[in-house]
Order: sequence, then structure tokens, then C-alpha cells
Amino acid sequence: MYSTTDVSGKVIDVQATFQPTFCCSSRAVTLAVKISILALTIAVVGLNFYRIYDDYPGLFFAYLTNWGALLSIGYFIVALIGQFYGRTSNHSTKPSSPPPSKELVEVVVDGFPDDLTEVPQELNMLQRVAWALFTSSLITEIIVTILFWLLVYTPGDKLYFSEIYIHGGVLVTLIIDGFGIHRYPIRFKQIVWMFAVYILYLIWSVIHNLATNIGNPFSQDNDPETDDDALYAVLNWNVRPRAAAILCLIIGMVVIPLLHVLVWALSMLFPRRYLE
Repeated sequence: MYSTTDVSGKVIDVQATFQPTFCCSSRAVTLAVKISILALTIAVVGLNFYRIYDDYPGLFFAYLTNWGALLSIGYFIVALIGQFYGRTSNHSTKPSSPPPSKELVEVVVDGFPDDLTEVPQELNMLQRVAWALFTSSLITEIIVTILFWLLVYTPGDKLYFSEIYIHGGVLVTLIIDGFGIHRYPIRFKQIVWMFAVYILYLIWSVIHNLATNIGNPFSQDNDPETDDDALYAVLNWNVRPRAAAILCLIIGMVVIPLLHVLVWALSMLFPRRYLE
């Protein structure tokens, strides 16, 4: 899942990938871009919270759109912290070098130094968290963007910048940061992180519909006979449980794997940073 070696046998340059410079070999430019993306995302999400959820703050955490935004903010923060901490060295202790994915250490046997032994290079915890958050937030944002523009938005509806940004803009900034700046490779096993998000939200949607009286204060009319208390009309476990179950199966068994392959293919368009 966190292998630094591609199927081609080339080895990812950990420092250049997780603590990159953006242009002109300047860390200052990289930091300026990353801080701007983080500040813009937090500002827009905060504005959207104030504009829509001021009267129902707890409902903010009920929508998949906001889950995606919070995951993305979490990634931006962890990746930004990674620019300052956990910097690694890719230099070998032996000039003529074995494969660059290895670090050489001297092993002492019976008090005498043995031959140099190769130890695989590993990512630190901060880098692993950043990689997992990037993969899961990117796919979540793709799903959020597609579902909003295909199923929620009605042509002619008034749109605010904050709505456009959290239903597409965040996705663009993730691509800029994750593929444009960091050049992350995508591993197929990382799909488990997206499945974790999917299962957690699926459980929440069932609890919201069947085990609480929260409803949807933005549309409900307190009439139990009407179909207006679900967070999403297409995911209503009270009124249309079979349709909701079919939709969830399609998303889990078809949509998420296809999107993961799409993200993998997208990552291939951006040249990765390898050790020489």
C-alpha cells in the first residue's frame, strides 16, 4: 500500500515527493501555493457553514459534501506540516550504490563489522497519513462533484461561489496539490481508505433515517407521510429502502473501483519523481 517502488522497478524519491519544491527550486513558492489553497478552502467551508448551517450547526456533519471538504482540509493540513517535519535523506553511504531505494547500514557480528546490509526505505507516519487522506479525499470529491451536478443541481438555480467551490473547486485544488505539486503515485490497495469512508457514511445514513428524528430541517414539513425528511432523496431508507440499497451496492461495487482506476490513470499523466 505504501511501497516506494513502482511496478517498473523505479523508486519514488520520498523527499522530492512528500517535501517538494514547486518551481524554480523554491520551497517558498511551494509553501505559498499550499497555504493559499488551505486558507481558501477553510474560508469557503466556513462561509458555507455560516450561510447554510447557522441555524442547524450539527447538520453540517450529516452531508457527504462536508465530509469530503473536511477530509480535504485534513489532507492539506497534514501535507503542509510534512513540508517542515520528517524530512528524509536519500543519500546512500556508498557512492557506487546498490538500488537507491535502499539505505546501507553496517552490521556488527561478534565485535567485527560485517558487510553493509541493505534496509528498505520506509515512509514515516505523517507521510502515510497524507497519502491516505489524499487518495480518499480525492475520490470522495469526485463522487460529491458528480452527484451534485447530475442529481442535485437544477439548471436555473441560484449558485453561490461557495457552492461551486465545494462541489468542484476543492477537487481541482486537490489535483493541483496532490498531482501537480507532490506527484503522488496511486496504489490499488489504497482503495481500502475510500471504502472506509464509504462504509462510515453508509452506516451514518442508515442511522439518520431509521434511528433518529433529525430529519432534514431544510425541507421537511413535519408530516410523516411525506417524503421530505431524508438528507438525499435518492438515499431514503425509510421510504425507498430497496432503491437505497441498490444505489449503495452500485456505488460500492462499481463506482468506487472505477473511480479508483480513474485516479490511478490520472496520476500516470503527471511524471513522478524517481531516485536516479
